[in-house]
Formats: sequence, structure tokens, C-alpha cells
Amino acid sequence: MRRPDRFVWLLIGAVALAASVCGHALELAIENLRVLGDGRANYAHPAQLFAGEMAGALFLIALVAMARRFLQCALHARADKDCLVPALGGIVRFGFAPVTVSLLLIQFASLISSELLEQHWAGFGGGLASIIGPGHITTIAVHLVVGVLFAFCLYRVSRFVCAQTKTIVSVIALFARRLVPATPKPISSYSQRTLLVCARRPALLALGLANRPPPFSFANA
Repeated sequence: MRRPDRFVWLLIGAVALAASVCGHALELAIENLRVLGDGRANYAHPAQLFAGEMAGALFLIALVAMARRFLQCALHARADKDCLVPALGGIVRFGFAPVTVSLLLIQFASLISSELLEQHWAGFGGGLASIIGPGHITTIAVHLVVGVLFAFCLYRVSRFVCAQTKTIVSVIALFARRLVPATPKPISSYSQRTLLVCARRPALLALGLANRPPPFSFANA
């Protein structure tokens, strides 16, 4: 079995953190509307900003790594699927269900840890009841929907990119060959010596060989 690319989990973690932040924002909006009797907890949520920044940093690292591999493969006209974006190829091989479960686990771990940290900073002792308890009954459903949606988008984008790898690499390689001029091949030392000898050797007309009479043996024959 092939070892998955090291950026697979980095990408899944970035998407999971983004899903956690988006789900938290959606849940706060629902609580502000007092849907199903939900209400906001009595503490601030500064950890969500940190989670969003972490998601952006992980996304940036993964995208830079994938772009670097993309350019390397495109310039060398290598169109195999795993070559172009191995992180996305690993997600496709992983499968939709394992990707979704992994993303949801990371998402809920991020949600609970950030909420408990915010409660500690605020001196609030509500615990898990202030996250998924009474008054917050929509939290789990909202985060499940957001997490599954993010996992579906990640998996579908990965499949699309991997399916179009050959076409994308061919187009990039074509443009690269037009933009970068071909490097002339160096002339070998043997070819250089041959050219010098031929250049220094005088022509037959210069030696007067064409105007000489035939040899004596041929004249008496």
C-alpha cells in the first residue's frame, strides 16, 4: 500500500478548522435569532480568530507545496495523476467516508477545545453543557451539516483536479515550451576539431590539382 502524501492530513486539518470556524459563526447567528430556544453563552469567543488564522496558515502551506509540485510536473510534461497534486490524489484514494469522518473528528475537537479554552479565559464554568447542552441543541446538527458539506467539497474538488491532470499538465507544458526558448545543444570537442580541420584544408582548385596533366602511366596506356 502506498504511503499517503504528507500534505493530505495538512489539507484535511485546514478544511476541518475552517469548517469549525464557519459552523461556530453559523451557530452564533442561530442563537442570536433564538431558534428553538437557543441562546448565547455568557463569554466571548476570541479563540475562533486563532482557529481561523491557523486554518489560513495550513491552507497556505498546502497550496504552496501543491503549486510547487504542479509546476515541476507541468514543466517536465509528466501527466500521471499522483505526480501533479499528490495531496489531492491521496484524498481521492482515502475515500469520501474516511475523509468525512476524519474531518468531523478534527472539527469537533477544535470546537470543544477552543470553547473550553474561552471559558477558562473568561472564568466561566459551564463546561460542555455550555457548548452542546440545553440552550445549544442545534450545535451538533449545525456542525455536522457544515462539516459534511466541507468534506464533500474537498473530495469533489480533489476528484475533479485528479481527473483533469493530463489535460492541465499538457496545456501548462505547451505554454512553458513557447515561453522558454529551447537551449541549443553544445558542440562536442570532436566535432569542433573536425570542423577546424575541414576549414584549414585547402580546396582542390587552390592546389591546382584540377589543371594538372594525368600521370605518366595513364598517358602511355
